[in-house]
Amino acid sequence: NLNTKSHQVTNIYFEASQAPTNKAVVVLNASENKKWVNNMTVMSNISKKYAPSEKVLISVSFNGIPDVSDEELSDYMKNELKQWYGEQVNLWKMIKAYRINYALPNLDSIENEMDVQKMKITENLFICGDHLLNGSINAAMKSGRLVAELISKSL
Repeated sequence: NLNTKSHQVTNIYFEASQAPTNKAVVVLNASENKKWVNNMTVMSNISKKYAPSEKVLISVSFNGIPDVSDEELSDYMKNELKQWYGEQVNLWKMIKAYRINYALPNLDSIENEMDVQKMKITENLFICGDHLLNGSINAAMKSGRLVAELISKSL
């Protein structure tokens, strides 16, 4: 559905010599004063192949598309992250910024189940996607599986 409203996100990748954490986790910013950082993860803690030897790859996300340059956003993010990780953040080098207009659907309701017949638009036209259930990879995969099963039964 091309009319589905969406949530936007901006993600910046940084290169660093030292990981701010050694855990393979997504660090969520629950601070009431957060402005520029929604979450952060060290991608190279998940797989060493994500960064060259002696380097780490850090991913930082901002909810929305800010009206600032990539360089300004990078500086704002690092300034906010200094409160968590100290001066080492000053050494992080921005690699690339991604501004994603359609990151997740903005849903009025969240569903875990749906009548599969609603996924059949016409005899030969089906619809699937996370926007039918809830904004997630799991919902996208589930709706795809349900449509595949529906098509298989109709053959």
